[in-house]
Amino acid sequence: MLMLRALNGKRSNATYREIAAALFGLQITTQTGWKTHPIRGKTIRLVKDAVSMTNLGYLRLLRGRPLK
Repeated sequence: MLMLRALNGKRSNATYREIAAALFGLQITTQTGWKTHPIRGKTIRLVKDAVSMTNLGYLRLLRGRPLK
């Protein structure tokens, strides 16, 4: 579910910070040190994985092949 929401945000031209605020709450993204916050990395991975899955990655997953 988070991946789909992250992808929706990316396709709406939201920044990673805006996507993280929508997924995990605004308080996390207003903290200083956003560039090194673990939620930033998690948000970026969610978006990248969602994009990969929509580019036929879901078929590889169903066939038991790892995503690259």
